[in-house]
Amino acid sequence: MRTVVYAYIYDAWLVNGGIDMNFSEATDSLCEKLDHKDVAEALGTSVQAVRQARLSPDATAYRRPRADWRHAIIRLAESRVWHYRRLIDALRKEIGGGQ
Repeated sequence: MRTVVYAYIYDAWLVNGGIDMNFSEATDSLCEKLDHKDVAEALGTSVQAVRQARLSPDATAYRRPRADWRHAIIRLAESRVWHYRRLIDALRKEIGGGQ
């Protein structure tokens, strides 16, 4: 699953293979974050539903998360691991450190 959040950095790597990655691009990639919108897309639900599921169960507005929420979070976490692995590999390649 490739979400819009990652499209820019992955497309850039596909175009130039990480060649000439500058400091700004590297730190942008490092500091990229997930937000409630990404979680909502992974769950196939709304941002509001994600926010309500994050509330304390005692809160009036609390709503239970989808039953399969763990699978969605695992997929998002795995995509972040892959994202950082590609960043590390690209930077090491640039400094001649290989894989």
